[in-house]
Amino acid sequence: MLGLIAAVARVRLALPDILCRIYGPVDDPHYGERCRATVGALGLERNVVFEGTTSDPAQAYQDSDVVVLCSVSEGFPYTVVEAMCSGRPVVATAVGGVPEALNLPQLLVEPQNPQALANAVIALFRQTSAERAAIGEDLRERAVRLFSQQRFLEEYRSLYMGVVHEPAA
Repeated sequence: MLGLIAAVARVRLALPDILCRIYGPVDDPHYGERCRATVGALGLERNVVFEGTTSDPAQAYQDSDVVVLCSVSEGFPYTVVEAMCSGRPVVATAVGGVPEALNLPQLLVEPQNPQALANAVIALFRQTSAERAAIGEDLRERAVRLFSQQRFLEEYRSLYMGVVHEPAA
């Protein structure tokens, strides 16, 4: 989260009205306080809002122009796939399964590089809203094609049928 806050400080230089809404629980109160202090120290009180947990993540995605995931490690990137399903462009760190899920190098940045994260966000906002919407729609189609419940069930059925029909050794 500190990397995201540092990136917002850089984005604000190009886009003064940027608003970053951070969702999710604060698992470590000391880290949460450090993040809030950093927001204050950088004068980002009007640009960064800590929303906490939400009972309506779909609405949170829909309210976003761009979704950012700045993990330093990630297994299966549920947040990225959820954002893709919402039809929103995503900027994310290239960790774990994120590159495979997103499959758009221009939306991937190295972890712990706030400048690269800021540059990718700024590049998206320099595109027209129609261009961002097209990226989001392409990502939504990819997510539905690759990560739908139907695909999951078909793949597992195929796997199980292959095991059932293999002759004994």
